[in-house]
Amino acid sequence: MKAERFEHRLGGLVSAMRIAGIAAALSVLVATSVFAADVSGDQAGTWTLANSPYIVTGNVTIPAEQTLTIEPGVQVQFNDNLGIWVYGTLNADGTSTGKITFPSNGDLAPDWWRCIQFHDGSGGTLDWCVAEYGGYSEDCNVRCSGEASPTISNTTISHSDRDGMRLYNNAQPTVSNCTFSDNAHWPIQRWDQATPGLSGNTFSDNGHDAIYVNGHTIPEDAEVQWDNPGVPYVIENTTIAAGATLTIAAGTSIKFLDNTYLWVYGTLNAVGAASNEIVFTAYTDDTVGGDTNADGSDTTPAGDYW
Repeated sequence: MKAERFEHRLGGLVSAMRIAGIAAALSVLVATSVFAADVSGDQAGTWTLANSPYIVTGNVTIPAEQTLTIEPGVQVQFNDNLGIWVYGTLNADGTSTGKITFPSNGDLAPDWWRCIQFHDGSGGTLDWCVAEYGGYSEDCNVRCSGEASPTISNTTISHSDRDGMRLYNNAQPTVSNCTFSDNAHWPIQRWDQATPGLSGNTFSDNGHDAIYVNGHTIPEDAEVQWDNPGVPYVIENTTIAAGATLTIAAGTSIKFLDNTYLWVYGTLNAVGAASNEIVFTAYTDDTVGGDTNADGSDTTPAGDYW
């Protein structure tokens, strides 16, 4: 009888252990499946840490006059060839210990997802965020067009298949204390009259550690400031129209591509200092801002270049 009671108790203990194990396994399944959200289409309101990660299964649009807020620590994972289009306001305010991350939901390799695009009239903040492995169609991780003016700070933009950030039209984002690294081409590339406010950013291990400025004309009555980003500007043909003003900050380096120019019909203000000169030189000049054309010692500066 004692042996039978012992076996019965032992069997009950084993059953209880099995039930506990099943319960633990179910809790893991719940944690990995319930606490995740598939998102696509129009979005507004708040993406919470409790529902993270958010899986982008179709392009996400933030409509004009609407706001999407993303809480600190949230992870936004993109399926292949998808992005976020901002026509209203995107507020992604992370913290130093709770960064908001925008990675792929697949291979951790450049050219997986598209980009976060701030369209004309949009705004918001990216603070303490990480945007990486984008550039599928737009060739960048963050794109601003029209008169978009987001504030981007303390954010890492890296591993794009081409550029970290692209700016078009009259976009005027404020970009400060950000890290641009491991982007295949340029950390920032600019078109038209796009003029970012730049301060405190770091640039490393990009294809070319410089700001690329496509050829354009600064129009009449426009007043444009080129901040000193800490790396050179590489410029195509640029014209300052009559009545326009370009001010270049002290310490800035301007590198010209072969046979390019800066034509002044309006006003150019370039005021450096003895210890903080403004330098105008050739793209091939490695003594200013390093090996910007990334060819080692294959090319050297010479007269008659720009």
